[in-house]
Amino acid sequence: MSNHKNFAIYGQKTPPIIDLAGIGESVPISMYVGKNDTLATVRDATWLRDILGPKKVVRYTEMENFSHSNFNWGID
Repeated sequence: MSNHKNFAIYGQKTPPIIDLAGIGESVPISMYVGKNDTLATVRDATWLRDILGPKKVVRYTEMENFSHSNFNWGID
C-alpha cells in the first residue's frame, strides 16, 4: 500500500504494529508451517510461536514439502 493510502487509513505512513500480546489465552492457536515456504518461513513461524508462547500456541507442526500455496490449493 502506498504511503498516501496508509496515511488515509492509519494516520501514518506505515501500518501500525499489531500487538500480539493482546491475543488472549482463551484463543487456542494451531500453527502449520510449510518447510518449503519462502513467504512465511520456518524462522518467521518459530519467532511468532515463541512470541505468543505455549499457553496460546497449542499445536505447532512443521510440514515437509509444503510451501505457502499448498495450504490453499493442496490436494492432501
